[in-house]
Amino acid sequence: MFLALLLFFFVVCLYLYLDAQKPKNFPPGPAWWPVLGSLPEVLRMRRKFGSLSMAATFLAKTHCDGKLVGLRIGNDVQVVLNCAEAMKEMATKPELGGRPEGPFYRYRTWNLRRGIILTDGDFWREQRRFLVHHLKNFGLGKSSQMQSIIMREVHAMTSYFKMAINSKVDGKANLPLHDAFGVPTLNTIWTMLAGSRYEHDDVESRKLQTILADMFASMDMTGCLFNHFPVLRYVMPEASGYNMYMACHKKFWAFLHEEILRHEASYVEGSPRDFMDVYIKEIKSRVDQNSYYSELQLMAICMDLFLAGSDTTSKSLSFAFLHFLRQPHVVKKIQNEIDRVVGKGKSVTLEHKPNMPYTAAAVDEALRVFVGQVIGVPHRAMADSTLLGYFIPKDTILVGNFNGWFMNEEFYEDPWTFNPERFLNEKNEVIVPEHFIPFGVAMEDIAPSIDELLDSGKEETQFCTEANDADIIKDDVDESALLAIPESYRSNSEKEEQVLIDAEKFLSQIESKFPQRKKPAMVVYNECGVKKLLCTFIRRTALAYPELSTWQGIANFVSDHGAFQPMPEPTKQEH
Repeated sequence: MFLALLLFFFVVCLYLYLDAQKPKNFPPGPAWWPVLGSLPEVLRMRRKFGSLSMAATFLAKTHCDGKLVGLRIGNDVQVVLNCAEAMKEMATKPELGGRPEGPFYRYRTWNLRRGIILTDGDFWREQRRFLVHHLKNFGLGKSSQMQSIIMREVHAMTSYFKMAINSKVDGKANLPLHDAFGVPTLNTIWTMLAGSRYEHDDVESRKLQTILADMFASMDMTGCLFNHFPVLRYVMPEASGYNMYMACHKKFWAFLHEEILRHEASYVEGSPRDFMDVYIKEIKSRVDQNSYYSELQLMAICMDLFLAGSDTTSKSLSFAFLHFLRQPHVVKKIQNEIDRVVGKGKSVTLEHKPNMPYTAAAVDEALRVFVGQVIGVPHRAMADSTLLGYFIPKDTILVGNFNGWFMNEEFYEDPWTFNPERFLNEKNEVIVPEHFIPFGVAMEDIAPSIDELLDSGKEETQFCTEANDADIIKDDVDESALLAIPESYRSNSEKEEQVLIDAEKFLSQIESKFPQRKKPAMVVYNECGVKKLLCTFIRRTALAYPELSTWQGIANFVSDHGAFQPMPEPTKQEH
């Protein structure tokens, strides 16, 4: 009995000793405790500095000249990349381009590897190709269509702000910044995904905003307790965050499932209204049970797009305006530039950007101070590799800590001060430093990733809302040819935008009250990719020609008496 206890004690001690050992030539970092790893030191630094990003920067400077820091939190071996040099080297190594596989990352998608942001391999490539290809058809990356979508939301948002202010006797209203931009940024994604949008005061909008806020509050892309210590989800489900995490996701799953069911009920073959329709068509066309395309994958894609394109954009805008409120001299310079270049009462568009260097610099500075407080989406080493000369074992989690260089005094003088002038040279031209990569670096064999593609729209959104030309996918149409078309074709006036908003609201009411009916074609894209109102209301009158009283008769009349003559160059005006 004594020998058995002695042997057990020896085995436990050996396990604890080996568990605290680091791999040879692993990036320097705090000591590893048995079972806990670096957790005690990371928590201590996080309490001291107030954020994980600042704690990681301090640990990197303490142990590795500020470039890398090696950690282990429970089961997870992690390397935090604290410099642009490490991020760029990681992007050149495909074996470091995987995504994590722990409980935290799998349970959000029903314990399956689904979605876009947190998947890899052939599945990821196929789904990303399909997603990017079809989202381009609904506006993503097309400057004219994307700007139209953004400007519609800008006008709706400013109208809401004005209404809130005018409703007060003293002309003052409290507008909380933390969710001021939630609905507009949500609509830019939802328009492409589901073909509809929300108003600020919609019940469904508030419901969705609450679900998203709770879900994002329960998430930390570097993981959480029940991911680092999986057993905790069974013994401490509440304290480990597991219960809240699952409850929030179940609400969001239910919301997305309900929307997909509405789309399936009103789906018309050959008439895709949005990305959901396109994906539903693809699901129906696949007979293979093991196909990459499924309703669960569609729901996972929607979740990822909300994560990559809605929450971060909303927060970056909120932080930008918070800094503007604290820096009235910056706001005054932006306003003066807008008045000089655009004119009072007119909308700022991307066409004005080349003549608005200070506003563009303010956008870059807003991105710097916001992204400088975040940690990027994690990667996973799919095989043993090296990074900056250090050994990276297989299944190591790698995360970029943007605080390490965006708040680095070597790159930015007085980095904690909001100063747009740091992005301007002596000639008042915008300069972008090589290490200014707010949207990360795309892996060489997969560039750009979908989260980076969506991120590219954030700067476009910020410029239009606050008044760079982000690295967006160019449309196949010649932009110079489009410039020859009248301005009224390429944009909408404020009144036209308001009419579109009213029409979209009417369409959403029609769809909710009569889901079995086909959605009226009231809002369509013109030849410039700009949304325009198409009148579909025809008042019936007694006609002398009975054959013209039906759609079939009218169609026959037109086809019999009209001759189709295609324009030689559709994007150019006829002379």
